[in-house]
Amino acid sequence: MAHGTITGISGCGKSRLVKEVLIPQARAAGIPTLVLDPVIPPHAAKGEWGADACFQDAAAFIRTLKSSRQCMAFVDEMGIWQKDTASLREIEWLAMAGRNWGHVGWFMAQRRVQMIPPNIRNQCDKAFVFNAAREDLRDFADAYNIPEVMDALNFPKGVAYIIKPMEKPRKIRVF
Repeated sequence: MAHGTITGISGCGKSRLVKEVLIPQARAAGIPTLVLDPVIPPHAAKGEWGADACFQDAAAFIRTLKSSRQCMAFVDEMGIWQKDTASLREIEWLAMAGRNWGHVGWFMAQRRVQMIPPNIRNQCDKAFVFNAAREDLRDFADAYNIPEVMDALNFPKGVAYIIKPMEKPRKIRVF
């Protein structure tokens, strides 16, 4: 399975999508879920996210993934991680090599272009796109050859497109 991005302005529904849809679906299918969140301490994050394991330390997160197979891994707040070179190198492993372990990585940020480095976003072939900055929507439209993505400029909270290359985007309501 390929990796993906989840992007949109603050408060649009990114975390709710993960907490209320993606993690429960993965867990129901027996797929272990891990979250890397630089903001919420791990002891609180497990309850907050509902994942099997939560981390604040990128190296520990990646060590766990390297000793596991077929996990769904979520990296929240990519804008914070991109400023930490050592942690970013660890996270790049998930994007560039994690699929060889059967992992699916989801990289979350407010801004696709400014907060998710090319080494990571170029490894992602699907996306959930909420209301976002015009520059980011234009990047999606160009990268996936889907001009309709620009319509997300007018999406209310909780509405997103599911985007895959060369496919018509599918609009969903998370809440």
